[in-house]
Amino acid sequence: MAADCGQTINPYSVSFKYVSTADEFSTSRFRVELRRGSYNGGVWVWLRVTTRYASNLMMGTTEFLSTPCGKVTGLPYGWGNNRTPNSSRCSKAICLGQPASVTTVTYGGGGEERSKSKKVRV
Repeated sequence: MAADCGQTINPYSVSFKYVSTADEFSTSRFRVELRRGSYNGGVWVWLRVTTRYASNLMMGTTEFLSTPCGKVTGLPYGWGNNRTPNSSRCSKAICLGQPASVTTVTYGGGGEERSKSKKVRV
């Protein structure tokens, strides 16, 4: 059965095909990546946030990923925290279904109120 639009999974629990970084930006303390991959007949997107420098800014408190199929917040998966440089955490992966055209997703975070809009070709 193919993945449904809006379904979420732990991105570490499956083996995606064609994984890439669709977009990224850095804040003073974190690098925020919009990741994309194919799994179970669907296209999936998720956030991966890496600590650049130790700080008091909490990882996972401002991160969000909004798609036409739903929204995920926080960084429940991965290891490390805001005090451990190079530690990396991920949001839930959300399925976009099998879109026939460009899909727009909005994401943001990185310990600051910075967000970015990106058209992701799927």
